[in-house]
Amino acid sequence: MLPVGPMLVPDAGHERVVHWRFSDAQRQWRTTLNRDFLAIETTSYESRTDFLANLREVLRLFQTIFQLKTATRLGMRYIDQIKPPSFDRIGDLLIPEVLGTAKLFGKEAQHLITQMSVNALPGALVARWGKLAKGFTVDPTIMQPIEDDSWIIDLDLSETKRYRLIQKRL
Repeated sequence: MLPVGPMLVPDAGHERVVHWRFSDAQRQWRTTLNRDFLAIETTSYESRTDFLANLREVLRLFQTIFQLKTATRLGMRYIDQIKPPSFDRIGDLLIPEVLGTAKLFGKEAQHLITQMSVNALPGALVARWGKLAKGFTVDPTIMQPIEDDSWIIDLDLSETKRYRLIQKRL
């Protein structure tokens, strides 16, 4: 992986937090590390097996370097952006409950995001979905704005508890 960071990003307490970002040469896989988390993401999702293999390797390297004994949060986030030409068929792709008021307003709705938090096994789910106007994004650190209207689906499932990390020889 090629280093991309460090990158200073304000957190919720308006304190600057250093994020170290590492990407592969094609910039399709990225690992982010800061004082509170380790994350892996890809713009080239092929399969769950492929993703988990990359995640295992990142976790193995992280554990080898830092020798941590515990973790306090485990989470998984899935983000998808539906772009044209599929975006033009969004009413056929999604159930009415997910379309929400976007179905009522149609093309008149320029930007419409729904967000919810709900308890879900094994922890809590924060879900965000809706129409993004061209040039907009929900988070510029993970998704660049595009020059078309699009539909975003952002699911973040996490559980906060104390995990004991087990060092396993590979």
